[in-house]
Amino acid sequence: MAHLGAALALLLMISGGSVAQASPASDAAAIRAVGDRWKALYAAGRFSEIPELYTTDTLVMPRGRPRIEGREQMRRSIGGLAAGRKVDVAQRLMRNVEL
Repeated sequence: MAHLGAALALLLMISGGSVAQASPASDAAAIRAVGDRWKALYAAGRFSEIPELYTTDTLVMPRGRPRIEGREQMRRSIGGLAAGRKVDVAQRLMRNVEL
């Protein structure tokens, strides 16, 4: 099973820009909401709608698979879900540390 976790929701929300001005609590709630939406679309078999949750410049690095760059590449990658590939989605919020 591929593990697409916090990276999906976290990268989506951070690269969107609008969340950066919100409070940490509302950031976390927004990230969880996107993850919940992702899982709901997956469970309903509405795979073609999942890429719309990502920004056009998204970067996702799924464990054990090549990285996915951009919404169009995400659209092609998500196409495998319709073919029956199973995905385990877990949300885990991680603190961003500036170096």
